[in-house]
Amino acid sequence: MTKNLFLKKNIVCLSLLSFVLAMGFSSCKSDDDSHRNFVNGNTDLKISKDGGLARIQMNTTDWEIVKIIDKSDNSAIKGSILLGTDENDTQEEYNDTTLALRRADFGSLIANMGKKGFLIKRYLGKTLQLAVNENYTLSPFSFVIVLRSDKAIKEITVTQEASCRYQFKSIAYSLEQGDGVSPLYWYDDTANALTKEMGNIEHSYDWTFSPHNAMYLMNNMSAFCTATFSSDDKNAFGWPSTEDNDPDVTVPIAVKDGKIVYADKTVEYNTKNKGVFTNFELPDEVTVKLSPGVNKVYFKFGMLKTIVTYTLTLTDTQTNADRQFKGKWTLVQPSQYELVNIVQ
Repeated sequence: MTKNLFLKKNIVCLSLLSFVLAMGFSSCKSDDDSHRNFVNGNTDLKISKDGGLARIQMNTTDWEIVKIIDKSDNSAIKGSILLGTDENDTQEEYNDTTLALRRADFGSLIANMGKKGFLIKRYLGKTLQLAVNENYTLSPFSFVIVLRSDKAIKEITVTQEASCRYQFKSIAYSLEQGDGVSPLYWYDDTANALTKEMGNIEHSYDWTFSPHNAMYLMNNMSAFCTATFSSDDKNAFGWPSTEDNDPDVTVPIAVKDGKIVYADKTVEYNTKNKGVFTNFELPDEVTVKLSPGVNKVYFKFGMLKTIVTYTLTLTDTQTNADRQFKGKWTLVQPSQYELVNIVQ
């Protein structure tokens, strides 16, 4: 009887020990698996050329972004890092740095790569949120997000379609809020002044000269005269065209009595400054009275700033769908002049 009781006790103890060991082994195995398989779901993401959103769920909060690799040249992508809290309050900002996010950090990684890019956000500890910009290049955009949990490494590959080409269709102009012509203001062009030292002459005398051949050339006015296209949409100039050159478009030259007046000439649609664009011209000859001493002669210009809204329409060569961009055509141009002489 005593012997049987002893055997039963040993069997119970062995059973309990086996259960504890099994639970411990199972727990260790579960922990290892949670690190080894910490990414839940698809790790090969396909994004359309128009961009898109994706969320990747983790099985643990113990993960970090080691780096992000551009597959075109296997280089680490640089950008901006915004660190904060899980409530998205930015506390620190790092620019032009290799994109990475430590496991203790909440924040966003931003890559603006000209005609493509993305934003990655660590969200609620277990979520990686990805927003890919539209791809305006003619090549696919592919990058790899390298993640780490404990000693386990996982890679998420993101591949975005290449853009198609767009064909210029039309450009239209309108007057919207904030558009129109500014009041006249004056600009002293002392940078192109001409200095004449007259010494101890007894009387002042008139000096006639050509501003085009002497101290002043019209192309110098490009330093303070502008005629430019601009847009808050950075892709308004980045679209791949069906043409080798930028399209030639008509542009306004003035706004009179609330109506847009158009120039006789066309310009290329791009961000380059067209310089002196109006019909304003200096005369062939001007006369100024020189006095004893050092004479500093220069022009001052009465300037007007004109702003007109434009709407650019393009056609997708694959779908034939139209796409529009809005921006501003801005003119800062002279409308009159005065000749100034300062005697020192």
